[in-house]
Amino acid sequence: MDQPSLKPNQYLVLLVLGSGDLHAYGIKKEIGRRTGGTVSIGPGSLHRFIRQLDDMGFLEESEFKLVDGLDDERRKYFRITEAGRQAARSETARLAALIEMANANDLGNR
Repeated sequence: MDQPSLKPNQYLVLLVLGSGDLHAYGIKKEIGRRTGGTVSIGPGSLHRFIRQLDDMGFLEESEFKLVDGLDDERRKYFRITEAGRQAARSETARLAALIEMANANDLGNR
């Protein structure tokens, strides 16, 4: 059975973690940077998405910590799992098919 589509913000979290381990605030800042500030996820929503993705097996807590005390030791870092990578790939393919359909109907942004 095909995997259900991800919520847009779940997908963004996985895309950001595809580049490396980050803590929640780092995820929030990177989403803002990559979307040119058009997407801003509040802390409560972000933690809910992280929890959902963890429950789905798409991310896990990482042991990563910055060296030389340059980070708050209480921060939890997260990493994407192989299942999360596959979920992101599936979502990317699903979205690409929609864009192809839109372009075929002259509704895209060619």
